[in-house]
Amino acid sequence: MIKADERREEIADYVIKFGQVRIDDLVEHFGVSRMTIHRHIDQLAHQGVLRKLHGAVTVQPSGLYESAFRYRVTVGRAEKDALAHAALEYVEPGQAVMLDDSTTANAIAPLLPDIKPLTVITNSVATAALLTNVDDIDFICLGGQYHRT
Repeated sequence: MIKADERREEIADYVIKFGQVRIDDLVEHFGVSRMTIHRHIDQLAHQGVLRKLHGAVTVQPSGLYESAFRYRVTVGRAEKDALAHAALEYVEPGQAVMLDDSTTANAIAPLLPDIKPLTVITNSVATAALLTNVDDIDFICLGGQYHRT
């Protein structure tokens, strides 16, 4: 039997893949009750991943990437936090750290201000938003170095 959080992840992936899906199609595809689908969609809508329509569901209008990212941040959160803390053991003041735009790497960003000075190299808008105003952290973003002005 599939766990509820796994089914929600599958529902989100399915809707993201097709853009908009009828509720009846989700019921048929996942083989669960209409009420179960509605409960999952309600939670995904609350997380900002999906938007409910009359008889259908779609990705948030804020954009497919943002909806997917906001959802992926919540998936496997405990594991991502554990990996972030483990990775932090290898970071020392004065080093350069490169973080991609994955949600796993994004879990490391809030921990970096405790290890300064640092240079952070990233292509992640989320990481940039977290660290751009932190003293003693130099920032190099995709496209060039970030200057606080």
